[in-house]
Amino acid sequence: MSRKLTTRILGTDSPTAEHEVWAEVAIPDHSALFSSITCTSVGKSSKKGESSMIEKLLVFDQVSDPGNMGLMIRSAKALSWSAGWQTPATVDPFNDKVVRASRALCLDFPMKVGGRWTELEAFLKSREMVPLIADMVPNWISQQKGGGEYLSTAPASVAVDPYRLVWWNWPSSLSRSKAPEKIVLIMSSEHHGVEGRGSVSEGSEEKNRENDEDRAAKKRLLGRAIRVSIPMNLAVESMNVAAAATAMMWELNRVLDSQTKSASSTKEGFKLQIFDKDS
Repeated sequence: MSRKLTTRILGTDSPTAEHEVWAEVAIPDHSALFSSITCTSVGKSSKKGESSMIEKLLVFDQVSDPGNMGLMIRSAKALSWSAGWQTPATVDPFNDKVVRASRALCLDFPMKVGGRWTELEAFLKSREMVPLIADMVPNWISQQKGGGEYLSTAPASVAVDPYRLVWWNWPSSLSRSKAPEKIVLIMSSEHHGVEGRGSVSEGSEEKNRENDEDRAAKKRLLGRAIRVSIPMNLAVESMNVAAAATAMMWELNRVLDSQTKSASSTKEGFKLQIFDKDS
C-alpha cells in the first residue's frame, strides 16, 4: 500500500520508509512464568510453571512516559534480566510508542501486565526474592569528593565512593557480606518518587478497597526493601529513570557476577558499600 496510508495506520509522526515492514501480532501470554508456588502433601513448596527461572525482576512503578518504558525494557533485555512487572499507574507495555522505543522487544521480554502490589508481595515471598528500590542518596550520607564535585553536610567518616552503588536500609535478617542473589529492582517515577502520588478515589467501594489493600502492600514493601542509590554530582537534580535503570541493572549484574566468581576462588569477596543511619 502507499507510504502515506501506512503512516496513518501506524500513527507515527514521521513518514515510513519504502523498505519498512510492519505486521499485526498477538500480545504474548507470559502468565505461566509468574505462576505461584503451591504446597505439596509433605508440606514443602514446589515451584509451578517457569517461575523458578526468575532471578532478576524489574518492576515498573508509575512510569508514565512510553519512551522511558520502552528504553527500560530494551536495557533489561540487553542485560539479560529475567522479566518485568508493570504496576498500576504505569504506561501499557504494548503502547505503540513503547513498541517503537523498545524496538519491539516488549513482545519478547516476559512481563506481568497490570500486576497489583498485593500480587507482587505474594510472589516475592513465594520466590524468596529481596526487593531493592532505586532512591536518591539521603542527606545523612556524605557525597564529598575532592575538587568540589560532590557536596556534603555529613561526617567525613561516612563519605561515599562515587564509583560504587550506595546500599542503605539494610535489613538485619540479611548477611552484610554479599548482595542477595534473587533480586527485584523497583524503578519509580522520576517526578513523584518511590512514595508516589496521593490516593485518588475511584468511586466504587470494591475498587477503593482493592486500592487500599494495594497501597498497604506497597507500603510494606517500601518499608522492608533495601534502598540502592547512584552517587552523583549534586548540581544535577536527578537522573532520567531509564538511564538510572540501565546503570543500576548493569552494576547489579557486575556485583552478582563478582560474588559468584569470588565464591569459587580464593579471592576476597566483593564488598558492598552499605550505610546505616545510626552508625
